[in-house]
Amino acid sequence: MPVRVLHLFGAMARGGAEIRTLELVESLDRTRVQSDFAVLSATPGGLESRAIAAGAAVHHCPLGVGFPRRFFRLLRDGGYDVVHSHLHYFTGPLLMLAAVGKVATRIAHFRTSADDHVANTVRRRVQRLAFRKLIDLYATDILGVGAGVLDQAWQADWAADSRCQVIYNGIPESRLRGIPATRGAGRRIINVASIQPRKNQLRLLEIFELCVKSQPDISLAFVGRTSGGYAETLRDEIRRRNLGHCVEMAGEVAEPIELIRSSDLLVLPSLWEGVPGAALEASAIGVPALTSDLPGTRELARFFPSVRCLSLDESNEVWAAAVSEMLASSASFREDAAARYLATPFSLETSRDQYYRVWERGGTGNQPRAVPGPAISGSVA
Repeated sequence: MPVRVLHLFGAMARGGAEIRTLELVESLDRTRVQSDFAVLSATPGGLESRAIAAGAAVHHCPLGVGFPRRFFRLLRDGGYDVVHSHLHYFTGPLLMLAAVGKVATRIAHFRTSADDHVANTVRRRVQRLAFRKLIDLYATDILGVGAGVLDQAWQADWAADSRCQVIYNGIPESRLRGIPATRGAGRRIINVASIQPRKNQLRLLEIFELCVKSQPDISLAFVGRTSGGYAETLRDEIRRRNLGHCVEMAGEVAEPIELIRSSDLLVLPSLWEGVPGAALEASAIGVPALTSDLPGTRELARFFPSVRCLSLDESNEVWAAAVSEMLASSASFREDAAARYLATPFSLETSRDQYYRVWERGGTGNQPRAVPGPAISGSVA
Protein backbone atom coordinates (compact mmCIF):
# COMPACT_ATOMS: atom_id res chain seq x y z
CA MET A 1 0.00 0.00 0.00
CA PRO A 2 1.32 3.49 -0.78
CA VAL A 3 2.08 5.90 2.03
CA ARG A 4 -0.82 8.35 2.32
CA VAL A 5 0.29 11.99 2.70
CA LEU A 6 -2.01 14.92 3.49
CA HIS A 7 -0.56 18.34 2.58
CA LEU A 8 -1.97 21.35 4.45
CA PHE A 9 -2.27 24.79 2.82
CA GLY A 10 -4.32 27.89 3.43
CA ALA A 11 -5.75 27.71 -0.10
CA MET A 12 -4.83 26.17 -3.44
CA ALA A 13 -3.99 29.58 -4.89
CA ARG A 14 -1.09 30.12 -7.27
CA GLY A 15 1.95 30.63 -5.08
CA GLY A 16 5.50 29.39 -4.90
CA ALA A 17 4.98 26.76 -2.20
CA GLU A 18 1.77 25.46 -3.79
CA ILE A 19 3.27 25.21 -7.28
CA ARG A 20 6.47 23.52 -6.11
CA THR A 21 4.43 21.01 -4.08
CA LEU A 22 2.15 20.28 -7.03
CA GLU A 23 5.13 19.70 -9.31
CA LEU A 24 6.49 17.29 -6.73
CA VAL A 25 3.17 15.45 -6.44
CA GLU A 26 2.89 15.18 -10.23
CA SER A 27 6.30 13.49 -10.33
CA LEU A 28 5.65 10.91 -7.61
CA ASP A 29 5.28 7.17 -8.08
CA ARG A 30 1.71 6.72 -6.86
CA THR A 31 2.38 3.08 -5.98
CA ARG A 32 4.73 4.49 -3.30
CA VAL A 33 3.01 7.72 -2.20
CA GLN A 34 -0.58 8.93 -2.52
CA SER A 35 -0.87 12.67 -1.90
CA ASP A 36 -3.98 14.67 -1.03
CA PHE A 37 -4.52 18.29 0.03
CA ALA A 38 -6.49 19.90 2.84
CA VAL A 39 -7.04 23.66 2.66
CA LEU A 40 -8.27 25.99 5.38
CA SER A 41 -10.49 27.97 3.02
CA ALA A 42 -13.99 27.25 1.80
CA THR A 43 -13.24 28.97 -1.52
CA PRO A 44 -11.87 26.89 -4.42
CA GLY A 45 -8.38 27.93 -5.51
CA GLY A 46 -6.93 28.23 -8.99
CA LEU A 47 -4.69 25.17 -8.63
CA GLU A 48 -7.34 22.70 -7.49
CA SER A 49 -8.08 21.29 -10.94
CA ARG A 50 -4.38 20.64 -11.46
CA ALA A 51 -4.16 18.84 -8.13
CA ILE A 52 -7.13 16.65 -9.02
CA ALA A 53 -5.61 15.89 -12.43
CA ALA A 54 -2.51 14.67 -10.57
CA GLY A 55 -4.67 12.14 -8.71
CA ALA A 56 -4.96 14.12 -5.47
CA ALA A 57 -8.16 14.86 -3.58
CA VAL A 58 -8.67 18.43 -2.32
CA HIS A 59 -10.55 18.71 0.97
CA HIS A 60 -11.91 22.04 2.24
CA CYS A 61 -11.67 22.38 6.02
CA PRO A 62 -12.45 26.04 6.77
CA LEU A 63 -11.42 27.29 10.18
CA GLY A 64 -14.18 27.74 12.73
CA VAL A 65 -15.88 26.09 15.67
CA GLY A 66 -16.36 22.83 13.78
CA PHE A 67 -12.83 22.62 12.39
CA PRO A 68 -11.36 20.04 14.84
CA ARG A 69 -14.24 17.64 14.25
CA ARG A 70 -13.96 17.98 10.46
CA PHE A 71 -10.20 17.56 10.60
CA PHE A 72 -10.35 14.43 12.77
CA ARG A 73 -12.95 12.92 10.44
CA LEU A 74 -10.74 13.65 7.43
CA LEU A 75 -7.73 12.01 9.09
CA ARG A 76 -9.80 8.96 10.06
CA ASP A 77 -11.55 8.49 6.72
CA GLY A 78 -8.39 9.17 4.70
CA GLY A 79 -6.22 6.81 6.71
CA TYR A 80 -3.28 9.20 6.42
CA ASP A 81 0.18 8.11 7.49
CA VAL A 82 1.68 11.61 7.14
CA VAL A 83 0.42 15.14 7.78
CA HIS A 84 2.72 17.58 5.97
CA SER A 85 1.92 21.19 6.89
CA HIS A 86 3.19 24.18 4.87
CA LEU A 87 1.52 26.80 7.10
CA HIS A 88 4.54 28.25 8.90
CA TYR A 89 3.85 28.72 12.63
CA PHE A 90 0.14 27.90 12.36
CA THR A 91 1.42 24.39 11.65
CA GLY A 92 1.75 23.97 15.44
CA PRO A 93 -1.92 23.49 16.41
CA LEU A 94 -2.55 21.41 13.30
CA LEU A 95 0.23 18.96 14.17
CA MET A 96 -1.13 18.77 17.72
CA LEU A 97 -4.50 17.72 16.28
CA ALA A 98 -2.75 15.24 13.97
CA ALA A 99 -0.98 13.72 17.00
CA VAL A 100 -4.31 13.37 18.81
CA GLY A 101 -5.61 11.74 15.63
CA LYS A 102 -2.74 9.22 15.84
CA VAL A 103 -0.97 10.26 12.63
CA ALA A 104 2.54 8.86 12.97
CA THR A 105 4.55 11.29 10.82
CA ARG A 106 3.89 14.99 11.37
CA ILE A 107 5.92 17.44 9.30
CA ALA A 108 6.40 21.17 9.81
CA HIS A 109 7.68 22.65 6.56
CA PHE A 110 9.06 26.20 6.61
CA ARG A 111 8.84 27.81 3.18
CA THR A 112 9.83 31.38 4.06
CA SER A 113 11.91 33.16 6.66
CA ALA A 114 9.01 35.33 7.98
CA ASP A 115 5.51 34.23 8.89
CA ASP A 116 3.48 37.14 7.49
CA HIS A 117 3.17 40.92 7.26
CA VAL A 118 0.82 41.25 10.24
CA ALA A 119 1.79 43.90 12.79
CA ASN A 120 4.13 42.52 15.44
CA THR A 121 1.79 43.13 18.39
CA VAL A 122 2.11 41.62 21.87
CA ARG A 123 -0.79 39.29 21.08
CA ARG A 124 0.90 38.23 17.87
CA ARG A 125 4.20 37.52 19.63
CA VAL A 126 2.48 35.43 22.32
CA GLN A 127 0.59 33.49 19.67
CA ARG A 128 3.80 32.88 17.72
CA LEU A 129 5.59 31.57 20.81
CA ALA A 130 2.69 29.22 21.58
CA PHE A 131 2.56 27.88 18.02
CA ARG A 132 6.34 27.36 17.94
CA LYS A 133 6.11 25.40 21.18
CA LEU A 134 3.44 23.16 19.67
CA ILE A 135 5.67 22.52 16.65
CA ASP A 136 8.51 21.58 18.97
CA LEU A 137 6.25 19.21 20.91
CA TYR A 138 4.43 17.50 18.06
CA ALA A 139 6.56 17.67 14.88
CA THR A 140 8.38 14.45 14.03
CA ASP A 141 10.17 16.25 11.17
CA ILE A 142 11.03 19.91 10.60
CA LEU A 143 11.90 20.81 7.01
CA GLY A 144 13.09 24.02 5.42
CA VAL A 145 13.48 25.10 1.81
CA GLY A 146 16.89 26.47 2.76
CA ALA A 147 19.34 26.62 5.63
CA GLY A 148 18.73 30.36 6.00
CA VAL A 149 14.99 29.76 6.35
CA LEU A 150 15.55 27.35 9.24
CA ASP A 151 18.05 29.77 10.79
CA GLN A 152 15.50 32.55 10.86
CA ALA A 153 12.12 30.82 11.08
CA TRP A 154 13.09 28.03 13.47
CA GLN A 155 16.38 28.37 15.38
CA ALA A 156 20.02 29.13 14.68
CA ASP A 157 21.20 25.74 15.98
CA TRP A 158 18.66 23.76 13.97
CA ALA A 159 21.38 21.44 12.66
CA ALA A 160 21.72 20.02 16.20
CA ASP A 161 18.06 18.90 16.09
CA SER A 162 17.91 15.53 14.36
CA ARG A 163 14.37 16.26 13.16
CA CYS A 164 15.57 19.17 10.98
CA GLN A 165 16.55 18.88 7.34
CA VAL A 166 16.92 21.15 4.33
CA ILE A 167 15.16 19.94 1.20
CA TYR A 168 15.61 22.35 -1.68
CA ASN A 169 12.82 22.88 -4.18
CA GLY A 170 13.21 21.32 -7.59
CA ILE A 171 11.91 22.08 -11.08
CA PRO A 172 10.68 19.40 -13.54
CA GLU A 173 13.25 18.93 -16.27
CA SER A 174 10.53 19.29 -18.92
CA ARG A 175 10.08 22.94 -17.94
CA LEU A 176 13.71 23.70 -18.70
CA ARG A 177 13.35 23.02 -22.40
CA GLY A 178 11.98 25.74 -24.63
CA ILE A 179 12.75 28.49 -27.09
CA PRO A 180 12.58 32.15 -26.03
CA ALA A 181 9.50 33.92 -27.36
CA THR A 182 10.07 36.53 -30.01
CA ARG A 183 9.80 40.12 -28.85
CA GLY A 184 10.72 43.60 -29.91
CA ALA A 185 14.15 45.18 -29.79
CA GLY A 186 15.63 46.33 -26.51
CA ARG A 187 16.41 44.71 -23.20
CA ARG A 188 13.68 43.39 -20.94
CA ILE A 189 13.68 43.15 -17.14
CA ILE A 190 11.12 40.92 -15.46
CA ASN A 191 9.79 40.66 -11.92
CA VAL A 192 7.85 37.46 -11.15
CA ALA A 193 6.02 37.72 -7.83
CA SER A 194 2.58 38.51 -6.50
CA ILE A 195 2.14 42.27 -6.32
CA GLN A 196 2.33 42.92 -2.58
CA PRO A 197 4.38 45.06 -0.18
CA ARG A 198 6.88 42.39 0.84
CA LYS A 199 7.86 41.90 -2.82
CA ASN A 200 8.83 45.60 -2.93
CA GLN A 201 7.79 46.38 -6.53
CA LEU A 202 7.50 50.10 -5.80
CA ARG A 203 11.23 50.16 -5.04
CA LEU A 204 11.91 48.31 -8.29
CA LEU A 205 9.93 50.95 -10.18
CA GLU A 206 12.17 53.67 -8.71
CA ILE A 207 15.27 51.73 -9.76
CA PHE A 208 13.87 51.13 -13.23
CA GLU A 209 13.17 54.82 -13.74
CA LEU A 210 16.88 55.49 -13.29
CA CYS A 211 17.73 52.72 -15.77
CA VAL A 212 15.47 54.26 -18.44
CA LYS A 213 17.46 57.48 -18.35
CA SER A 214 20.62 55.70 -19.50
CA GLN A 215 18.99 52.93 -21.57
CA PRO A 216 15.88 54.27 -23.33
CA ASP A 217 15.16 50.93 -25.04
CA ILE A 218 14.73 49.03 -21.76
CA SER A 219 11.38 47.61 -20.58
CA LEU A 220 9.99 46.07 -17.41
CA ALA A 221 7.28 43.44 -16.92
CA PHE A 222 5.57 42.69 -13.59
CA VAL A 223 4.20 39.12 -13.63
CA GLY A 224 1.98 38.01 -10.76
CA ARG A 225 -1.36 38.53 -9.02
CA THR A 226 -2.42 42.17 -9.32
CA SER A 227 -5.31 42.46 -6.86
CA GLY A 228 -5.34 44.69 -3.79
CA GLY A 229 -4.41 48.21 -2.83
CA TYR A 230 -0.66 47.78 -3.36
CA ALA A 231 -1.24 46.81 -7.00
CA GLU A 232 -3.38 49.92 -7.51
CA THR A 233 -0.67 52.06 -5.95
CA LEU A 234 1.87 50.51 -8.33
CA ARG A 235 -0.35 51.29 -11.32
CA ASP A 236 -0.76 54.88 -10.11
CA GLU A 237 3.02 55.25 -9.80
CA ILE A 238 3.58 53.91 -13.31
CA ARG A 239 1.21 56.57 -14.63
CA ARG A 240 2.63 59.33 -12.43
CA ARG A 241 6.18 58.61 -13.62
CA ASN A 242 5.06 58.41 -17.29
CA LEU A 243 6.42 54.89 -17.63
CA GLY A 244 3.34 53.28 -19.18
CA HIS A 245 5.09 52.93 -22.54
CA CYS A 246 7.83 50.68 -21.11
CA VAL A 247 6.26 49.03 -18.03
CA GLU A 248 3.74 46.20 -18.32
CA MET A 249 1.63 44.63 -15.59
CA ALA A 250 1.10 41.22 -17.14
CA GLY A 251 -0.92 39.74 -14.27
CA GLU A 252 -0.92 36.11 -13.21
CA VAL A 253 0.15 33.59 -15.86
CA ALA A 254 0.06 29.79 -15.87
CA GLU A 255 3.67 29.34 -16.99
CA PRO A 256 5.92 32.27 -16.08
CA ILE A 257 9.12 30.45 -17.02
CA GLU A 258 8.48 31.18 -20.70
CA LEU A 259 8.32 34.91 -19.97
CA ILE A 260 11.51 34.63 -17.91
CA ARG A 261 13.18 32.80 -20.80
CA SER A 262 12.42 35.67 -23.17
CA SER A 263 13.80 38.26 -20.74
CA ASP A 264 17.34 39.46 -20.14
CA LEU A 265 17.27 39.89 -16.36
CA LEU A 266 15.08 38.96 -13.39
CA VAL A 267 15.04 41.51 -10.54
CA LEU A 268 13.62 40.65 -7.10
CA PRO A 269 14.08 43.40 -4.47
CA SER A 270 11.96 41.51 -1.92
CA LEU A 271 11.93 42.41 1.77
CA TRP A 272 12.03 38.71 2.67
CA GLU A 273 11.88 35.37 0.88
CA GLY A 274 12.51 31.70 1.43
CA VAL A 275 14.43 30.47 -1.59
CA PRO A 276 12.57 32.37 -4.31
CA GLY A 277 11.18 30.10 -7.00
CA ALA A 278 11.40 32.72 -9.74
CA ALA A 279 15.13 33.18 -9.12
CA LEU A 280 15.61 29.40 -9.18
CA GLU A 281 13.70 29.13 -12.46
CA ALA A 282 15.75 31.93 -13.99
CA SER A 283 18.99 30.30 -12.83
CA ALA A 284 17.97 26.93 -14.27
CA ILE A 285 17.52 28.38 -17.77
CA GLY A 286 20.46 30.77 -17.69
CA VAL A 287 18.70 34.11 -17.12
CA PRO A 288 20.64 36.19 -14.58
CA ALA A 289 18.89 37.32 -11.41
CA LEU A 290 19.53 40.39 -9.28
CA THR A 291 18.02 39.82 -5.85
CA SER A 292 17.89 41.25 -2.35
CA ASP A 293 20.69 40.02 -0.12
CA LEU A 294 18.74 37.47 1.94
CA PRO A 295 19.71 34.07 3.36
CA GLY A 296 17.73 32.17 0.72
CA THR A 297 19.07 34.15 -2.22
CA ARG A 298 22.63 33.76 -0.91
CA GLU A 299 22.09 30.00 -0.97
CA LEU A 300 21.15 30.21 -4.64
CA ALA A 301 24.21 32.35 -5.36
CA ARG A 302 26.43 29.61 -3.89
CA PHE A 303 25.39 27.31 -6.73
CA PHE A 304 24.57 29.72 -9.56
CA PRO A 305 27.05 32.39 -10.74
CA SER A 306 24.15 34.09 -12.53
CA VAL A 307 22.64 35.20 -9.18
CA ARG A 308 23.84 38.45 -7.64
CA CYS A 309 22.66 39.53 -4.18
CA LEU A 310 22.53 43.21 -3.30
CA SER A 311 21.60 44.80 0.02
CA LEU A 312 18.39 46.80 0.13
CA ASP A 313 20.38 49.38 2.08
CA GLU A 314 22.22 50.26 -1.13
CA SER A 315 20.91 53.27 -3.02
CA ASN A 316 18.70 53.11 -6.08
CA GLU A 317 21.68 54.33 -8.08
CA VAL A 318 23.75 51.33 -6.99
CA TRP A 319 20.90 48.98 -7.90
CA ALA A 320 20.50 50.66 -11.30
CA ALA A 321 24.23 50.29 -11.97
CA ALA A 322 24.00 46.59 -11.09
CA VAL A 323 21.10 46.21 -13.52
CA SER A 324 23.19 47.74 -16.32
CA GLU A 325 26.20 45.53 -15.54
CA MET A 326 24.12 42.34 -15.50
CA LEU A 327 22.28 43.22 -18.69
CA ALA A 328 25.64 43.63 -20.43
CA SER A 329 26.66 40.05 -19.57
CA SER A 330 23.21 38.46 -19.73
CA ALA A 331 23.74 36.19 -22.74
CA SER A 332 26.83 34.51 -21.26
CA PHE A 333 24.84 32.51 -18.72
CA ARG A 334 22.50 30.68 -21.11
CA GLU A 335 24.91 28.12 -22.53
CA ASP A 336 24.66 24.73 -20.77
CA ALA A 337 22.38 26.26 -18.10
CA ALA A 338 20.17 23.17 -17.79
CA ALA A 339 23.15 20.85 -17.33
CA ARG A 340 24.56 23.11 -14.62
CA TYR A 341 21.20 23.19 -12.88
CA LEU A 342 20.76 19.41 -12.87
CA ALA A 343 24.13 19.04 -11.14
CA THR A 344 22.94 21.09 -8.14
CA PRO A 345 20.89 19.89 -5.13
CA PHE A 346 17.95 21.87 -6.57
CA SER A 347 17.01 19.15 -9.07
CA LEU A 348 13.54 17.66 -8.66
CA GLU A 349 14.95 14.14 -8.62
CA THR A 350 17.17 14.96 -5.64
CA SER A 351 14.41 16.59 -3.62
CA ARG A 352 11.90 13.84 -4.48
CA ASP A 353 14.24 11.14 -3.17
CA GLN A 354 14.65 13.09 0.07
CA TYR A 355 10.87 13.38 0.49
CA TYR A 356 10.44 9.65 -0.14
CA ARG A 357 12.87 8.93 2.72
CA VAL A 358 11.02 11.24 5.12
CA TRP A 359 7.54 9.99 4.24
CA GLU A 360 8.24 6.28 3.92
CA ARG A 361 10.24 5.52 7.05
CA GLY A 362 7.23 5.94 9.38
CA GLY A 363 6.71 8.08 12.42
CA THR A 364 7.98 7.57 15.96
CA GLY A 365 5.61 9.77 17.91
CA ASN A 366 6.98 13.13 18.97
CA GLN A 367 10.52 11.92 19.62
CA PRO A 368 13.34 13.49 17.55
CA ARG A 369 14.57 11.20 14.78
CA ALA A 370 17.74 11.05 12.72
CA VAL A 371 17.25 12.18 9.13
CA PRO A 372 19.10 10.26 6.40
CA GLY A 373 20.82 12.00 3.54
CA PRO A 374 23.66 14.48 3.22
CA ALA A 375 24.17 16.94 6.05
CA ILE A 376 23.75 20.60 5.25
CA SER A 377 25.49 23.15 7.39
CA GLY A 378 23.42 25.69 9.27
CA SER A 379 25.73 28.48 8.17
CA VAL A 380 25.17 30.34 4.92
CA ALA A 381 28.15 31.56 2.95
